[in-house]
Amino acid sequence: MKKKISIHFLFLLLLFTTACAGPTELFSGVKVKSELNSYIEEIGQLNEVQNTLLAEYEQGFVEETDNEVALNHLNEEIIPPFETFLQDTRSVQLETEEVKNLHAIYIEAMEIQLEVFTDFKQSLETDNDALFDEANNKVDQVNELLDQHENQFKDLTKEYNINLEFAGE
Repeated sequence: MKKKISIHFLFLLLLFTTACAGPTELFSGVKVKSELNSYIEEIGQLNEVQNTLLAEYEQGFVEETDNEVALNHLNEEIIPPFETFLQDTRSVQLETEEVKNLHAIYIEAMEIQLEVFTDFKQSLETDNDALFDEANNKVDQVNELLDQHENQFKDLTKEYNINLEFAGE
């Protein structure tokens, strides 16, 4: 008799907790996990493009000592492909609020990164050191947003039991 009561009690407890969560919340969690798994692939591809563009920027702008060559490099090799990259980043289609909010942080970081490039361009065109310094300060904003994106990404993967290895862990 005790076993029947225990089994019935466990069944009722399970039914009650499932009913409290509701089918919408249960489905929502599955949907977020599924979209997060897709986003992992999408953001991986975007990061590859971003890293390629930043390597090009490093080589053709940061390491360049001739301002005219650096300016031409920004105009031809950095800004146009980065604008295309940003359009691709903005065009990622997401449905769940959790992943949309995560991606919005990444978009904001990349928008500021484009501002950095255009500010560097303008500072070279006008020989404006103050604008150059402002652009360097924006690089710090980009890094902070990318850290925030990574931290929120880690939190979501933990919350939805997705095992990933992050750099530095």
